[in-house]
Amino acid sequence: MIIGIGTDIVSIDRIDGIIGRFGTRFLDRIFTPSEQHQAEGRAQKMRFYAMRFAAKEAGWKALSPDRRRRIGWHDFEVISTDQGQPVLNFHGEAQDVLAEKVGRGHDQSARIDLSLSDDGGFALAFVVLSAS
Repeated sequence: MIIGIGTDIVSIDRIDGIIGRFGTRFLDRIFTPSEQHQAEGRAQKMRFYAMRFAAKEAGWKALSPDRRRRIGWHDFEVISTDQGQPVLNFHGEAQDVLAEKVGRGHDQSARIDLSLSDDGGFALAFVVLSAS
């Protein structure tokens, strides 16, 4: 059963400009320490950040929370498996909202599928939330 679908597209140059203007203040607000650590040493760091930003936005849209819920940027975290596959994890309030949507006790059966892509200076994320 599909619980939600979300997508987001963002200009890589836009993220580059924001990071250039606000630096670590922006990075610390949006990205977890783990995400920032993963970005270090990457040849295309701005592409990496833009795709993670899009993934967080797509995750929020798929979750479709009540706007009164206090879901923060760090409640969504994108990590990479050893094979390089991106995985979107929900924490805190985002995890609570997901558990409510699938029903308490069934939140272990929830599945979060994430696809990331980029082309022509844009980063795209697509998220599907489902449960059995």
